[in-house]
Amino acid sequence: MECAIRIGFRATNNEAEYEALLARVRVTTELGVNSLEAFNDSQLVVNQVQGDYLTKDTRMMAYLGEVRTISVKIKDFRIRQIPKEKNRKADALANLASAFDFISDRSIPLEFLANQSIEIAKSICQANASPTWMDDIMAYL
Repeated sequence: MECAIRIGFRATNNEAEYEALLARVRVTTELGVNSLEAFNDSQLVVNQVQGDYLTKDTRMMAYLGEVRTISVKIKDFRIRQIPKEKNRKADALANLASAFDFISDRSIPLEFLANQSIEIAKSICQANASPTWMDDIMAYL
């Protein structure tokens, strides 16, 4: 099954790769399919999912956690890295999603993600400024 996803938020290449992987995993579980072999040209994403690479980045950790949480519902889940040259069909679908002018003789569903699949807690840094010797000068000027 082919599908193109257009994301409506800023994302790095790796975040976009994770969003695409999460979409595949979700569709697989929603359809009740027991086996998924996912192909991805991102060495980082594939190796993080396989457990060969660690991540310290909070966003990547959240994406990885989401993939692991959903993929356990699939009896036989595998992910394999493929060379970028062999991923031309996926690249064409990615271009379709971003350009909307792809002409085809068949229907390909287009899914729009308005928000990221993960939630990152927002932190606010608050600083209290104490009076300095410059305050009186600034007030005078």
